[in-house]
Amino acid sequence: MIYLDNAATTIEKPASVIQAIHRSLTSHLGNPSRGTYIAAQQSMQQVEDARETVKQFFNAPHYECAFSMNATESLNIAIKGLVPPHSHVLTTSWEHNAVLRPLYQLDKQGVTFDVIPSQKVTGALCYDEMASLLKENTKVMICNIVSNVTGNVMDLPRIKDFCQQHHLTLILDCSQAAGVIPVDLSDDVVAAACFTGHKSLLGPMGVGGMCIRHDISIEPLITGGDGIQSFSHEAPKTLPERIEAGTLNVPNIIGLAAGIDYVNQHLKLRQQEEQWTRAIRKRLLAMDHIEVYGDGTSHSIVAFNIKGVDSAITSMLLDERAQIMTRSGYHCAPLMHQFLGTGKQGAVRLSLSMMTKKSEIERTCHVIQQLSMEAE
Repeated sequence: MIYLDNAATTIEKPASVIQAIHRSLTSHLGNPSRGTYIAAQQSMQQVEDARETVKQFFNAPHYECAFSMNATESLNIAIKGLVPPHSHVLTTSWEHNAVLRPLYQLDKQGVTFDVIPSQKVTGALCYDEMASLLKENTKVMICNIVSNVTGNVMDLPRIKDFCQQHHLTLILDCSQAAGVIPVDLSDDVVAAACFTGHKSLLGPMGVGGMCIRHDISIEPLITGGDGIQSFSHEAPKTLPERIEAGTLNVPNIIGLAAGIDYVNQHLKLRQQEEQWTRAIRKRLLAMDHIEVYGDGTSHSIVAFNIKGVDSAITSMLLDERAQIMTRSGYHCAPLMHQFLGTGKQGAVRLSLSMMTKKSEIERTCHVIQQLSMEAE
């Protein structure tokens, strides 16, 4: 089995992550912030330690870390909690439906938005068109730092400068970026950076979160028990409690922290992943009948098609011939495919992880070469 769908979920987790989750489930941890007894206090301490791990990872000393189920939940909280009524939003053609569908919902409530386009085939963002899309009521910009289709890396310093110049609240989708490229929040420009644990942070499914600047006022998406202000009719004003209603997923939060620790300790593996990604791209570009997408900035993703072959068929053949598991179709990012010109064909996505082996890369390129020759 060769697993190359890590941009969806990394299925090979470090032993340290598995052990951390196991310890949390067998050490009789209580419910954090729901009691003064030792088991509850120990649970709370481990959650707070995990928050600090996240903040250090994103270099975010002036932020609060709020945990959630995944990046989709965090993005919904950020978008619906920070976009003012009847305002205008700028976003990009790279966005996942976790951004687009909340915006479509808000559109029905009087919020409008415009999309910064991309170039065909490369998917490179058309930064020069950003200013022309501004309106008098533009208040928020939402950006996916790394495209989950092509792996293109956004020019984040340019986006930050633009938002500062035009006084825009900046919300980031770090789903594909976290654990692949550094995301530095130390300049305090970003209002909220949303992430998930189950991709390149090598944590379990079911946990993600948001680094939200401590001075941000946000409306909660979900309200309920917080364990501290039971007589109040409203959610607490303080962060992260304001957007963390209910019991936290403590075992998975601990597993996420262990995954981040592993990433921090194995940066050479991340560099290796980037080198192999570029090597795959170079080899595919040299093959006949292969169309490769993206602008060449990707650290972990290569998207391609065999010309004239539906992406689902190519992905199926890779699995049948050599048990190579890839993602085909539209990757929940419909606008990107419109701009790439793959609205009908979709694209085959190869996505690596720190655990990917060189032999797996060689085998994959060999099988794709064979399929491309058969397409003549």
